[in-house]
Amino acid sequence: MNRQNIFNRDVYPTPEHVLDMMELDIAGKKILDPHAGTGNILDYAFKLGADKIYYSEINESLAKSCENKGEQIGFDFLEIKEIPSVDLIIMNPPFTKWKDHIKHAWELAPEGCEIVSLCNSESLKITSFGRNEIGGLVENYGFSRELGKVFKDAERITDTPIALIKLYKPITTESINFDDYFDNVDDLDFVHSEGIVKYSEIDAIVNSYKALLRKADETFKQCAELKEIGDILGLELKPSVSIAFNENATSKDEFIRQSQKKMWSIVFEKLNVEKYLTSGVIKDLHKWIDEKSRTPFTKRNIFKMIEVIIGTKDQTFQRALVETVDEFTRYTHENRWNVEGWKTNAGHLLNQKFIISNMFEVSWNSDKILRFDHHRRLGELNDLIKVICNLTGKDFNKIEKFQYLQNIQRGKWYDSEFFEYKGFKKGTMHLKFKEKEVWAKVNKAYAEAKGAVLPEKI
Repeated sequence: MNRQNIFNRDVYPTPEHVLDMMELDIAGKKILDPHAGTGNILDYAFKLGADKIYYSEINESLAKSCENKGEQIGFDFLEIKEIPSVDLIIMNPPFTKWKDHIKHAWELAPEGCEIVSLCNSESLKITSFGRNEIGGLVENYGFSRELGKVFKDAERITDTPIALIKLYKPITTESINFDDYFDNVDDLDFVHSEGIVKYSEIDAIVNSYKALLRKADETFKQCAELKEIGDILGLELKPSVSIAFNENATSKDEFIRQSQKKMWSIVFEKLNVEKYLTSGVIKDLHKWIDEKSRTPFTKRNIFKMIEVIIGTKDQTFQRALVETVDEFTRYTHENRWNVEGWKTNAGHLLNQKFIISNMFEVSWNSDKILRFDHHRRLGELNDLIKVICNLTGKDFNKIEKFQYLQNIQRGKWYDSEFFEYKGFKKGTMHLKFKEKEVWAKVNKAYAEAKGAVLPEKI
């Protein structure tokens, strides 16, 4: 490949001496380079002992040249909707769209992830003084530093002054480490009484899975035997097995990993985890499925999962309560019910009437009809409902949920189990607790979770 031919105005391969200046903590971490280019950052990450390397690259020729340096997750980074659970994102984004790329990296980054990016120094100064979104991120979650004209001796030369941005995505929740609960031994003779999932149903699933593994083992063995016979005859046979999941499994180990991941997902659906877990814990659970899919799919471990879900229910609901009330009251003054005498700066509770922004969009066929539009907001609201069910003894499965694309008439009051609510054209949702006693229970539980004491009457 003629490297000069692939250098458009935004492709400036990152020199090693610049990477040294970025002071990257790479060893043992999962790394993503959203703009791999010629692969300099990927090579550097491998050299410093990265545990796993991912990349995307919009130029197909460049992406192809990097295929042995990491795992490609896409082409145009701005079109990617989800990234693996990485510890560090290292970026040398297109300088003409650097703000869009950093913002997108921040939105996709998992909690606890560090984002390290180069950018045009002069543009950063304008951004910081302008107090726009990137300037706010730098101020609140990291720092920037001038590096100078560090590309003046690079493979692709420019005299543009360069700055470094480092952002740290905060961990706002205490994730559950599901590894702590499971055996790494295969015990298929475990017996458990019927619980939230019938034993017979789990037994049938596990037995079918065992049969699947036996058949797959036979298939992979037959493939190996066929090659062995061909070698005896002097034939250069290259038999292969490919079983399609989201990705092809071409070896027995790959098949076991991917099939266990699938089976755990099936069981979580059977467990009806939505009833017992909040969206944040479900996210932890899916992360665990993705990263720890070798946990044996056995009856013992399945019922341990049931025990974990039931045993940590109160903990997860308390976490959801704090997260949701914090979110609904942090930015909107009218949502706060101020409490005198609190010693912390979180001296407010959730008002009996409160507002959620960015909840609706106007329906395509009438501006008088609204539909729910924001998945995250719906998740927060339904988490609050799960908490209230837990506090009041209601069955969440029998409560009407707020559903995505559910249509309502603009400005009209609607009734739900715990709230009256209505929507407005600008996207806001107004809610009122129907019962003051329920509202008081929510705030009492929130105050206790925050380590505060409520006044005698609210």
